[in-house]
Amino acid sequence: MHVVELLESACDQESNLTNHNISTAIISLMIAKGRSWTSPHTLFIVSASALFHDIALMPLNEQLKKSTPEALSKEDFEKYQMHPVESAELLARYGKFPEAILSITAQRHEKSEGTGFPKQLRKSEIHPIAEIINLASQFSHFYLGGLVMVLECILDLRPVKSVNVFMEFSTSPTLKS
Repeated sequence: MHVVELLESACDQESNLTNHNISTAIISLMIAKGRSWTSPHTLFIVSASALFHDIALMPLNEQLKKSTPEALSKEDFEKYQMHPVESAELLARYGKFPEAILSITAQRHEKSEGTGFPKQLRKSEIHPIAEIINLASQFSHFYLGGLVMVLECILDLRPVKSVNVFMEFSTSPTLKS
């Protein structure tokens, strides 16, 4: 599937994954700003990397809603562990994303002690923005997941259709690396 098709599909359906990616992007931007990373280019890299960090999971969204990664079969869990690389490859095929976004997306599940996946990188090998997105994603899953579901039920919220606006923004010549 093409990147834009995946995003449009995600926006057309009620998607926990889409909501998670949006909340991860917001939290990541808050952390980056807290670290005084304020250049528009850096904030673009942070937000785009966070928004697309799980794009390869979108076709599996329904299956993942019914299960957690830990509850998957060994074979399915091994496939799950490859989604960061598959997400980066999908973005690379689209051809409009800076190399930093591809690296960050591929490293998003790595952990500083070398226990992450898919490559078991150590802290010195992991992009600092990938570490931020990892933290923000975990916060989104564990602390905001229940809150997001409650708000969706109360307010009948749906993912915002902003794919075209984002894609126009991401192709701005001033933001390319």
